[in-house]
Amino acid sequence: MITIEKLWKRYIKENGLNIYDDACEYFSQEITNKAKEEYDLVEMVIEIMGRLKEETEFDKAAKFVETVKANNPDFYKKEVFLYADKFLITYYSFKQEYEKLKETFKFYDNDPLQDYDLFLTVFNKLIYTQQTELLSHTITKNLDKVIACDTLIEGAEKELQITKGNLLGQEIYEKFKGAPEQLSIARKKTSKYDLFGEEFDPFFVSPMIGLKEIEKRPRDEAFIILNIYFNRYMHNKGVPFYLSTEIAILLERYFSKANARIKKIEKYSDIDVDSFEETITNTTNKFLFTDEVKVIVAYWGSVYFYDFLHEHNFISQASHQKNQEAIMELKARAIVEYFPSLWKANFVHHWPKPDFVSENEFIYENKLFHKSAEIKNSPFNEIKDQLGEEISQLGALADYIENVKEKEINTSLLDKIFGQKNMPMSDTKQKKVNQVIHNGELPFVHETKKVGRNEPCPCGSGKKYKKCCG
Repeated sequence: MITIEKLWKRYIKENGLNIYDDACEYFSQEITNKAKEEYDLVEMVIEIMGRLKEETEFDKAAKFVETVKANNPDFYKKEVFLYADKFLITYYSFKQEYEKLKETFKFYDNDPLQDYDLFLTVFNKLIYTQQTELLSHTITKNLDKVIACDTLIEGAEKELQITKGNLLGQEIYEKFKGAPEQLSIARKKTSKYDLFGEEFDPFFVSPMIGLKEIEKRPRDEAFIILNIYFNRYMHNKGVPFYLSTEIAILLERYFSKANARIKKIEKYSDIDVDSFEETITNTTNKFLFTDEVKVIVAYWGSVYFYDFLHEHNFISQASHQKNQEAIMELKARAIVEYFPSLWKANFVHHWPKPDFVSENEFIYENKLFHKSAEIKNSPFNEIKDQLGEEISQLGALADYIENVKEKEINTSLLDKIFGQKNMPMSDTKQKKVNQVIHNGELPFVHETKKVGRNEPCPCGSGKKYKKCCG
């Protein structure tokens, strides 16, 4: 059995991939208090996991994390899980190993307030993967805690309330569709989680009204009706209300940019590719970095929304075709720009196939997303030849991919984001830079000397690294 002294020496000199076997061997035993005191084992675990992920060794990364968790549960829960379990949930979602996903979610479920932003990120993953039972359970268990917490910003509970409202809205639809006179029974149950207001209840269960009637209403009311009808349309495809509402909310951000006096759905839903991309990426930005998974949810989800608008004659055939072509261009941009992260969003291929997308395109797009988990992070143009079979089967989408040019960003952006030139860079900041590099947004930056978690933070705050940028 390798000793911590030998493992630490190798860790300092070599990258995580090279010491993977020895690290698994060491953490397969219970680590001593002396080792915890004398060595920064948290740094080691996070660094090895990160290196494995960078090398797209996701199976090894998951095995290593699970080894640490199984043999040192207290250490893992206290020190590591916030960093590691988000990856595990993404990994198990990709592998469709939902029982392991549920088991991993328990730490977040038991204490969502420990890092509520991270909890919401994982909560959204449960929405995208349609984990209805788990969502219902965690909302019932934690919503009142979140509302009562005075350290969170006002409205922090909104995402949980919206999901709960959609779960109840779907229940109303399933029980009372075609029987609007019985809605008063349901109203008492749902009032606490009301999404739209009592006046919109009939739209859940009554026959759909026509385009002219919808366009007579103020646009915010019209969109609520469209949202409800879209939920019904997606429900008939087997998609829960909370997921279709998530898609609709992202699209509404774009629609709301149009002049409020424009009442015609076909006009305010018309997609300008650059404006749509800007709106969605700005909506999903977190600390200057785009939430790539949520962007993919918006682009791939919008295909369903425009199919819905066309099927119910809310837009013309010509408008439907034009907007679907715009969405193809957006999808192509995402495939090129976010290729290393596509596997994280492969749940879009567990959704039903959209009407506009051919069976062959759907199958090969799925294969393309899977391949992103196998190819080491590189600019898309350098790996495109390895994707020839998949891209060639994507029909018109393949042409859009061929025409996408990778973004070029002035290298001075590094200085604006991360400080002065040549300043020592912490591991966390370095990883953020690498994340951008891997998305093709910035040139390569060589890594600097590793910073220990108990050392002064190189950002100059005066705090220890682990309590600042670490």
